[in-house]
Amino acid sequence: MPANLALRMRPKSIDDVIGQEHLVGPGKIIRRMIDANMLSSMI
Repeated sequence: MPANLALRMRPKSIDDVIGQEHLVGPGKIIRRMIDANMLSSMI
């Protein structure tokens, strides 16, 4: 049985995320946190 649409369309890496360039673009805060493997809650 093929995977459902949500599973097929889900980004596989941070580079696959569309939009939010001010957060996940090169050198931006969330990208730097991911690269440093230091993610934390941002709520």
